Amino acid sequence: ILATIGQASYSVWLKKVQVNTVTEQLRSSLISAQQQAVAAEDGKAWGVHLEADRYVIFPTTIYDPANIQNKVKILSGVSILQPDSSLSDGNAGFSPNVVFEKFTGRTVNTGTIVVAVTTDQSVTRDLIISFFGAIE
Repeated sequence: ILATIGQASYSVWLKKVQVNTVTEQLRSSLISAQQQAVAAEDGKAWGVHLEADRYVIFPTTIYDPANIQNKVKILSGVSILQPDSSLSDGNAGFSPNVVFEKFTGRTVNTGTIVVAVTTDQSVTRDLIISFFGAIE
């Protein structure tokens, strides 16, 4: 009985570690894209495109899946919940993209990104993006 309880606790702990690790990697990528925009790297704004099984760091204000400068990050064991409606598009709609303005790092793409363990979507972690570009 104790072994079963211990194994269940360990399993939950592993799921939390997995979702926390991937969420921090996504947070780091968002901050990286923001820093690239503030520095106007390549003279462009930078953003992150969200999909359920991946996210993509991209140059410019419009996501182009064929752009060779895109940096694709495949998710394993976790997914982004409802990526198409996680963020505001700045026009009373929704977007799977967060684009950071050149020089300021601000964004109109505010909202909450929810990362969940694929096999147990009750284990989640949120990332909140504000207008001023704060990523929490």
